Amino acid sequence: MTFILLGHATGSERSNYRGRMDTVVEMADKIVVLEYKVNGTAVAALDQLAARGYHHEFLGRGKRVVGIGVNLDPEARQATEWLTRMYQ
Repeated sequence: MTFILLGHATGSERSNYRGRMDTVVEMADKIVVLEYKVNGTAVAALDQLAARGYHHEFLGRGKRVVGIGVNLDPEARQATEWLTRMYQ
């Protein structure tokens, strides 16, 4: 919701032939692919993003592609860890 309110094109549960991306946000200068894990790790989320190649379809568009892995803690009701990785 925050990305939409900021005027960015946003999609959730976006499917491709490799799987389903949790969130994709297209900004003027970059495309951000977010992968979430509940009670996991940000590393596991980034590893899934890379292993399934979710970022591949956005390469070559003249924009930076950023992957963000986020761990969510349902008891704390917040993100407890996140990591980013740039793709080219």
